[in-house]
Amino acid sequence: MNPGVVTVASTGDRTAQITAVGPGVTTVVASFGGTAGSATIIVSANPSAQLVVNGLTAPLYLTQPPNDTSRLFVVEQAGIVKIVKNGVLLGTPFLDISSLVLSGGERGLLSIVFHPNYANNGQFFVDYTDKPSGNVQVARYSVSANPDVADPA
Repeated sequence: MNPGVVTVASTGDRTAQITAVGPGVTTVVASFGGTAGSATIIVSANPSAQLVVNGLTAPLYLTQPPNDTSRLFVVEQAGIVKIVKNGVLLGTPFLDISSLVLSGGERGLLSIVFHPNYANNGQFFVDYTDKPSGNVQVARYSVSANPDVADPA
């Protein structure tokens, strides 16, 4: 078993995933549409850390859209989302909202999440602290015609 991301449950276009953290038995509870259930998984491999790419500044979060195995999306605290595609850091950011983001300490662009139907609707959401107040904002964006660049509007 690969000690990477493990699919735990799937209902339609909603899939819960976990990251295996070590050998042994792990119980996972997932909730979909107000109902919850648990599943037990057995991790039989020893996970290890490996350097994926250099050239990032204050990376906070790493994710990928559903069913997209060629790209990793990295959130940088200052307000930039970069893509690592097939092991290579792309030169053009996926999203740059640094002009909107108050960063430093525990503030900044905190996360990105892809709509479960991202492959069809291109929608994703970001969570950040805004300038100048530092209030937390959640904003919806869409991908542009180029799948490696978001529409900043």
